[in-house]
Amino acid sequence: MKQQNSLKLLFATICLLFGINTHATVYYVKVNGTGNGTSWTYAAGNIQDIIDKAESGDEVWVAKGTYYPTLEMEAGDARSKTFLMKEEVYLYGGFAGDEANIDQRAKYDRDGNGTIEAWEFTNETILSGDIDGVEDVWTKVTNSNGTWNWKVTGNENNCYHIVTASFPSKIDGFSVAGGNASGTKDTDKCGGGIYIFTTTSSITSVINCTVYNNSAVSNGGGIFTSTSNTSVTNCTVRDNSAGIDGGGIYSTSTTSIVYFTLVANSTVHNNSAGSFGGGICDYSPRISSHVSSISITNSTVYNNSAGIDGGGISSMSVSAVYSISVTNSIVYNNNAGEDAIGGISCFSLASSYPVIINNCTVCNNQGRDIHGGRTSCATTANLSEFINPTSFVGCATTENELSELLNADWRLKENSSLINAGLSTLSGEDIMGNPRVQYGVIDRGAYEYTPPLKAIPFIEDFNSCNDFGASAYFWNSYDLKWKIENQKAVFSYTNNPDLNNYSLPLFSYRLDATQKQDVVLKYNMNYGGVAISTLEQLSIEVSTDNGNIWTAIKAFTNSNGNIANQTYQHDISSQVAGKIFYIRFLAHGQNSNNIEKWEIDNVIVKSSTDSDPLPSGINDVKPDYLKYFVRNGYLILQEIESGSVVQLFDINGKLRSNISFSETEAKISLPQKGIYLLKLQSRDKTITKKIVW
Repeated sequence: MKQQNSLKLLFATICLLFGINTHATVYYVKVNGTGNGTSWTYAAGNIQDIIDKAESGDEVWVAKGTYYPTLEMEAGDARSKTFLMKEEVYLYGGFAGDEANIDQRAKYDRDGNGTIEAWEFTNETILSGDIDGVEDVWTKVTNSNGTWNWKVTGNENNCYHIVTASFPSKIDGFSVAGGNASGTKDTDKCGGGIYIFTTTSSITSVINCTVYNNSAVSNGGGIFTSTSNTSVTNCTVRDNSAGIDGGGIYSTSTTSIVYFTLVANSTVHNNSAGSFGGGICDYSPRISSHVSSISITNSTVYNNSAGIDGGGISSMSVSAVYSISVTNSIVYNNNAGEDAIGGISCFSLASSYPVIINNCTVCNNQGRDIHGGRTSCATTANLSEFINPTSFVGCATTENELSELLNADWRLKENSSLINAGLSTLSGEDIMGNPRVQYGVIDRGAYEYTPPLKAIPFIEDFNSCNDFGASAYFWNSYDLKWKIENQKAVFSYTNNPDLNNYSLPLFSYRLDATQKQDVVLKYNMNYGGVAISTLEQLSIEVSTDNGNIWTAIKAFTNSNGNIANQTYQHDISSQVAGKIFYIRFLAHGQNSNNIEKWEIDNVIVKSSTDSDPLPSGINDVKPDYLKYFVRNGYLILQEIESGSVVQLFDINGKLRSNISFSETEAKISLPQKGIYLLKLQSRDKTITKKIVW
């Protein structure tokens, strides 16, 4: 017993030292609730009372309905009412009022765009700043320079800030609407929806929220964060207004300490700012070696407007070292002032300004798409790369253009040159949560191209294909090197001294063997007309991790002139059975002038339970009748039928040799290096081969 008491005392001491709450509690709130908040049955009715009651680590669950702030930050000023967050107290909305865990919160496609987003809760829980009950009317006003801004009436008596976070905390699953930061104090002129000012190293999180119809006479109509570590994740920030900067989100730091703002997996659209950053504005006013950083990742920023610059995103700094990154995101159809940057504007008075824009789609913004920073992204010059881009520049002004915004599809087309063209150092997930790297190299743009998933068994005989766009099972990102010729997949890469080292694959789509106990790969490997070289090879490989790691199944190298024309079969069960996998035929070498071509035909993937052949009539190929190789300036023929006649023509069609053979092997001298045509006539067949020396 004494030992147990000692252990309890030790655990309690550790919890005290590290601030661990061993008695975390869940409290419950419903509209018109009258209980003490200990359960849904006894739910309380006032959110602020329960926040104040909660301790660090506790959770407050709020059921559907509309709630108004009750705490006055300035006595006698009703507009100073706000939901004041408490340190490390977690506020959750989106409940029907009978759930036992957070994951039971129901969602549906509220906006009808075909996707259920993280913030689309069936049971909407609204935190409203419209405390006077007067209807707010939002109207778009078009300016002479083509930009627009929101004009709002009816919100004159709304709260300055709906949510205020002076301590690290979390708000998850709410709609925050109706704030109007138009007070006389500077702090009451920013952050109409959510105002964050914490000055600690901990993070204030806004998750799964909709922030809309909020305004500020200064900065941050939707969300304002200053000198705080802030995360805005899985949110939509829309239809907000700022008189100066950051219509949707405004981030700044006023100290020399490093703070960051993260905007991830979110949508920022239809916001306006009078000056900079219609969607998002990041501003660092101090000259310091370390100030702040903002990271925007896997997010969509569109149809925002700024009166001066940075219609979508604006970053401004006077610091010597300042970091902003925009990664895996889409910034399109935003407006800014005349001759300005409609997409992403990066401005600094310092010479060192690490602004990084990686793997983004930045298109159809009014004026320039991007200014400043290092970029690796898709721009308006590549609109044909996308499935269904918008057809107009700048913000939508008509019903048809609004419809285009809703139906735009910025995923890459199958033949897009942006596939496998991104920065290989990046990984993770794309904007839709798909693996960021497929086929071994990241794509440029916000979306990673995801190949179709194909069931097995199947056969691809290439008989109905003029190009790989018609192939049901194979895709070729290097279409200038792999082609379909004579109903075969052919690699041809001759006479290109500019690239002495190459590695060029023919990829299959994703193949589904999840229900297969064993898997066999068959294919016809046709003659390649390959000159002698151990450096030119064809590898047959499989991958089960989106093409990041490949396992070689078979490697062909041609040190004797010509590869046998026959069917090959490999049991790949140990590598791929029960999994989703890829196949690739990888042509690689070190001297492109030494290879004529590789030819692949009749690719079959099946298991032992599948019928064979698929379909009937596909026969295995026997090795070539004619066997030959080139060595030291001689063409050497093997296993020749007695009485055969061999003719050798040069590239101009001139006959160089005409010989009848009674032996089964012969040696013919080649006059000089080049390309020849070999013609062999036996009693029952005529064979022609292209010879490269």
